[in-house]
Amino acid sequence: MKTFLLLILISCGGYQKNNEVIIPKVKASTVTQVDVEKDLLTLDNFNKAYDKFLKRFVAQNPNSKSFDTLVDYKLLSRTKKKNDEEFVKDFNLITQFLAKKSNLKDLNKNQKIALMINAYNFFTIDLISNYIEDGIKSITEIENKGFGIFDLNVFNFNGSNISLNTLEKKQLYSLVSNSNGTIDARFHFAVICGALGCPILLDEVYVAEKLDSQLDDITRKGLLLPRNLSGSGSNFSRTQLFDWYQSDFENHLYKGQRVGSFQKFIEIYSNSQVSGAGTPVNYDWSLNIL
Repeated sequence: MKTFLLLILISCGGYQKNNEVIIPKVKASTVTQVDVEKDLLTLDNFNKAYDKFLKRFVAQNPNSKSFDTLVDYKLLSRTKKKNDEEFVKDFNLITQFLAKKSNLKDLNKNQKIALMINAYNFFTIDLISNYIEDGIKSITEIENKGFGIFDLNVFNFNGSNISLNTLEKKQLYSLVSNSNGTIDARFHFAVICGALGCPILLDEVYVAEKLDSQLDDITRKGLLLPRNLSGSGSNFSRTQLFDWYQSDFENHLYKGQRVGSFQKFIEIYSNSQVSGAGTPVNYDWSLNIL
């Protein structure tokens, strides 16, 4: 029985130290917890509440010459402490819908993909805002976990505590991947890990009805930014995403065909013709803070 319980604890994100199971913790939100009526916990209401959240705390990067965004984590932290009625209502609706065990029930594929992208981005923003007054400069500084922060099972989604990596690399991957080995690699330009090196955090909610155009738009806009792509021909620099997920970009499905290379992916979603490996831009893990 002890062994069984130990395995259960470890599978939920704990680890063993000196025969003691340590369950990692992160700061809880300061927002007052109120129960949202079950009939209000719908995808439509979530989308409306999360869109308001993004409109309030995500803003245009004033230093960018093209569309780019930053997050006002300090404003979010202050707003959480104020606990004004409208914010509390919307925040609890967002978190409780994401946590609801049946939140994926009866959703079509695009609805699930959009919801998982929104969930990943919300969890990341919310987590960082809980630590912003500690003076962190990167998500990797939270609880001194480094990149291990992405493996902590501390986010309540669909009735289970999961990690950001599980949400992205397992659950979301399974939806954007196809049985023939192809994948929709545009999602790499949509999930944002709270860093300046990331592509662009969309300042509106992803929704199934516009998902294809939103993914197209955010990918094209992302490739206009020098941190993601600059130059052309054999003399170009590009984001390290093309190294880390090279197979995904090679297997990207475009108009029914596998593109075959990350260079072809770039050509499709930008005005640049590139060849060769290019020069990777060092990923900036500093916070994407306004």
